[in-house]
Parts: sequence; structure tokens; C-alpha cells
Amino acid sequence: MQTVVNPSCLDLGVFQIRPAVFEVLAGQSANLELVFAPLETEKYSEELVIVCDNCQVKYFTINGESQEKTCLLCFLLRASRENFSYNR
Repeated sequence: MQTVVNPSCLDLGVFQIRPAVFEVLAGQSANLELVFAPLETEKYSEELVIVCDNCQVKYFTINGESQEKTCLLCFLLRASRENFSYNR
């Protein structure tokens, strides 16, 4: 998968990495934000290559697994069957 890079965000399908471009000096570190926003319940995987200005290349695999949300109704207060409906 090829992607267009802008300095604020790297879009990798269901994954986004922010910032897409950053500078780290010797002895320093940087924080990256990884956003996982799947549209379907399944496993996802993307390859990420980070290239440094000193020609070091690092390869990473980003994995994510989405799960279906569930909601359990435990009890109702002051409700009767006539005024309660459940629609999927």
C-alpha cells in the first residue's frame, strides 16, 4: 500500500500515525499517536517503514483487531412494557 504523506498525519487505511514527519536528535525521543479506526469487525495489519536521514531503515508491522460492541440492559426504573421499545 502506498500512501500520501502530509506532515500532520500518515494515513494507513484503518490506522493513522501522528505526526507523520518528526525530528529526533541524539539522545532524545518522540511520541507518536497511533489511531485505530476500523469499519468492520476483523483483524487488520499494515507494514510501516521508517527512514531516517542517516539512511537507517526500520520495518514495523502494525496489527489491530476490532471487536463488536455489546450493550446489556440490566434494569429499568419506572418503565412499563407499553412505553419501552427496542429497535436494532
